[in-house]
Amino acid sequence: MYAVIETGGKQYQVKEGDILFIEINNRKTYVHTNDKVYKSHLLLRDFKEILPDYFQQIGKSQIANSLEISAINKSFSSTPKISFRHSSKTTW
Repeated sequence: MYAVIETGGKQYQVKEGDILFIEINNRKTYVHTNDKVYKSHLLLRDFKEILPDYFQQIGKSQIANSLEISAINKSFSSTPKISFRHSSKTTW
């Protein structure tokens, strides 16, 4: 399946499995893949409705592809750091 991400007047078809995580930052939605970041006009709740169940909300402003998580590193002093398989990207 593909997620259609509309940004900058263009539409991109992105395989659901290629999405690592989606985040809200400064009231803007960003969809992260291994090699690109797409800005989207959709809200987080919109993505929760259209993506499969293996996309889980991991915080107030993030959804992660649970099939792509390789490690969750907990720290007593900060929020857990999440690493993804086959990617150098991480999220908090």
